[in-house]
Amino acid sequence: MRWPRLLAFVAAAACAVALAACNSAPPAPVVVRETPSALGPKAKDALRIHVIDVDSGNCVLIECPESNTSGPHALLNDCGSNRAKTVGARVAAYVRGVLAGYGPRSVDILVSHPDADHYNLITSLFAGDEGIVGEVAVSGVLADYKLTHFPEFAARHPAFATLAPTQTTRLRPCGALTPVVLVADLPGRPNRRSAVLWLDYGEFLVLDPGDAQGKTETQALDNQAAADLAPDEEPLAGTLLLASHHGAATARSNSQNWIANVKPSLVLVSAGDPRSYGHPRCAVVERYLAAIPKEAAKHYLACPESKRDWNHTIATTGNIFSTHDCGDLVVTYTPSDDPPVALKFDGSCDVPTETGRPAIPTVSGS
Repeated sequence: MRWPRLLAFVAAAACAVALAACNSAPPAPVVVRETPSALGPKAKDALRIHVIDVDSGNCVLIECPESNTSGPHALLNDCGSNRAKTVGARVAAYVRGVLAGYGPRSVDILVSHPDADHYNLITSLFAGDEGIVGEVAVSGVLADYKLTHFPEFAARHPAFATLAPTQTTRLRPCGALTPVVLVADLPGRPNRRSAVLWLDYGEFLVLDPGDAQGKTETQALDNQAAADLAPDEEPLAGTLLLASHHGAATARSNSQNWIANVKPSLVLVSAGDPRSYGHPRCAVVERYLAAIPKEAAKHYLACPESKRDWNHTIATTGNIFSTHDCGDLVVTYTPSDDPPVALKFDGSCDVPTETGRPAIPTVSGS
């Protein structure tokens, strides 16, 4: 059974009535317009994914569900920005706030590839509290990660495994789940070498492909099948996908084949101002909109048609949200809750009821 489609919280009561008529249908998740920094404590059995607004870059903090013996455990999957001087202090405060109370060696780190906007904030996050860091895994060799004294930092917290391009790699258990790298260090330019992270917990599946290109995505699918990780028929309930390469279309990132195989129910995009790097491309957003549920409240997604034609905004009810428009995005899966899935953000991307964004053409995505 597919994971319930993302619905606007304003329609939750009506959806509950509709779903009650069909005993086989799962309950609707809740979308909450609420500042993620105001999140309360995470339930022990919950999986919580923070896609932090770093402007142009990527920073994903995963709070894992606890096992009977693990205590709090987290995985930081990338953390960097092309606006590091502007956003660094804010991101550090956010991460430290989430990790307050975590014990020694309770936070592992995975870096997808050696582009600065995926790792140049990491050392500053743990300055003065490096004992909280457990293992650090990177795609490729440490010598490629030249900035912010990261090689020295990572060498003090080595990982037990070498990530590989043609097989999956299981990382150290993170609480009650075991993160899996589907592919890493595929030969070629840095983006092709991206590590693709897979998390499988209960009826919830999370995929973060970093800056994966089309060949990376294809190899990840091949490795997934070879390792017998793919579900038998339908995808696992609730596939949360982070868009590859900030929603880029170059080198076949976010390919139709990838989307068709992953079958996401919710897509999150970590991207800055589209005038900077042209992310996410409208063509990619429309590609996702054709494949995902469209029952969220109407919200904005800024995207360029090209680097020369960036002035577009899609207003959509599709289950795709970007950090540029919506700020920090936090998804929580709590199997014991009803509904089990909640997405929280501050609502800055909501379409106003009376006025739209002036001077920006709107493309229908709903």
